Amino acid sequence: MAHTKQRATSTADAMLSLVVEASPSGMIMTDQAGTIVMVNSATEALFGFTRSELIGQPVHMLIPHVQRAHHPQLLQHYVENPGARPMGHGRDLRGLRKSGEEFAVEVGLNPIHTPQGLMVLASIIDITARKQQEQQLQSALKEKNLLLSEIHHRVKNNLQIIDSLLGMQVDNLHHEATVSVLKDCQNRIKSMAMIHQVLYESADFSQVDFAAVAHRLVNSLSVSYALNLSNIAIAMDIEDVQLPIDISIPLGLILNELCTNAMKYAFIDRTRGEMAIGLKQRPENRIELTVTDDGPGLPAEIDLENASTLGLQLLQLLCEQISAQLDIHRSNPTRFTLLIPIPSNTHS
Repeated sequence: MAHTKQRATSTADAMLSLVVEASPSGMIMTDQAGTIVMVNSATEALFGFTRSELIGQPVHMLIPHVQRAHHPQLLQHYVENPGARPMGHGRDLRGLRKSGEEFAVEVGLNPIHTPQGLMVLASIIDITARKQQEQQLQSALKEKNLLLSEIHHRVKNNLQIIDSLLGMQVDNLHHEATVSVLKDCQNRIKSMAMIHQVLYESADFSQVDFAAVAHRLVNSLSVSYALNLSNIAIAMDIEDVQLPIDISIPLGLILNELCTNAMKYAFIDRTRGEMAIGLKQRPENRIELTVTDDGPGLPAEIDLENASTLGLQLLQLLCEQISAQLDIHRSNPTRFTLLIPIPSNTHS
């Protein structure tokens, strides 16, 4: 029986040696003291040492000098808590070739129980190419972010130039209707410029902080239409919502149109009034935008399906562009409600 068990053990040792030798990864077995007792051909090729140069040597000879001081302590910890796991998880590990060249490695540790006691089998992979690819990807990502930042900055600057040109025209005109049209155009351009400014200031160019856009936009329109905020109360209930730019720009223009309509017409010949803007998350990946005022309401003759004014025509087109469902309560109070579907990967 003892002879059979000894033969089985010898067979298992021989099979282990064959498996280690056949592995494409570098394989090194050490005892509990960290002395190398077995290596394979891949290890010789990886580190440039022959087998005879490695067997019987401390494994830390394959570790750069700056990392050797901590190795005995780490090895002892592993011997006390053996298990299959990666070595140095979360740290950049380096190997040291016979030539003195350092290279990036990934090391997996496995405990092997033998008649001579616990052994540690380390599998070693050269990940230099992977690290280079990661660095190239990081560099490409950084360049992309810089490019996007520059694009948003330039778009914002160009829109501000157009805004300034329109402002110069307004200053030289005295026809009230023409001035009103140009001011409305200015505010639409400012709305788009604000979105690009928020993106330029953001670390994530795929999402727009629409709450920031909404607050800036309403403040800008209040100044543009010279609202007396001591008499006209504007309540804003805006949740933190991150939206993709292809929704943010149309939605910013929609908010501009709705707020403009309220500020221009709801408070005519009134000393006091109220206006409210809300933006909420709703079920089924939707958001709800509401703009409410306590003004006289929409005249009965205004047909939103066949709108004659540019603002209402633009409102209809923008709602179609983002598949928004528009509901209008004409008076007491006047309320525009939009339900907008958003992509499932949009976060808040």
